[in-house]
Amino acid sequence: MSEQQKISNDAQTGCRMCAIYLVERCYKKNMLFHIIRDPLVWGMYFLGWCNGINVRQIVVGKTRCNGCIRFLKTALEEKSPTFNCLNKFIGPRFAKIRNSMLTDEEIREGKRLAAEM
Repeated sequence: MSEQQKISNDAQTGCRMCAIYLVERCYKKNMLFHIIRDPLVWGMYFLGWCNGINVRQIVVGKTRCNGCIRFLKTALEEKSPTFNCLNKFIGPRFAKIRNSMLTDEEIREGKRLAAEM
């Protein structure tokens, strides 16, 4: 099994909430969410590139999961001390902003979708 496949398998078993679903909901509710999230995603892609992570080679098990940032995040957590340091500071704040835009029902649906995947 290649390293990229291992990363995708680890990420799939570790999903607690469907990030794609939650982000789609936030984008529909507030276009300014792009201003918060997109630079963070670009930074993750840059750190992935710096750490030799080829996002296009990551194999996902479900079509719905294609393009999910969770797989890159898992790979960065394993390979990048810089990412881990930044994520400790930024991650909880981002989750708080994201979750403040969502209803309890949407969060439950995100958890259900992750469990289903």
